[in-house]
Amino acid sequence: MTARSLLAQGYDTLFFAEVDSPLLDALVLLAHALATTKERLLASLPDAVSPEAEERYRGLIDRRCEGIPVSYLRRIKEFYGLEFYVDERVLVPRPDTEVLVEKVLGVVRGDPRLRRVHDACTGLRLRRDRPQADRP
Repeated sequence: MTARSLLAQGYDTLFFAEVDSPLLDALVLLAHALATTKERLLASLPDAVSPEAEERYRGLIDRRCEGIPVSYLRRIKEFYGLEFYVDERVLVPRPDTEVLVEKVLGVVRGDPRLRRVHDACTGLRLRRDRPQADRP
């Protein structure tokens, strides 16, 4: 089976399971099952997929249909340009959390009286402890 047909099947399965982002999820999970990047996967859609990779992919699609987040399935979540290991013991940061972090940092930087901020799992501490996450 080709990567293209497997991707289409995964998309259809996720779509009919009413997953929020069926195409993106199918793409990310197939890339994960093939141990490649999304970009390389897209460049190799006509290529055949091994039976082992196909089985891994179908298992990931089934688990995604059960409502398990893609980040838990991959065990990776990107946040602030960095990849973090995640599993069921942690909350997966949402994309709007990065927006919240930027807004709060803008307020803190704009007021010299604010020298301390309580970080309640928003990622602000990331800026202090992981300076490579700093954005221009």
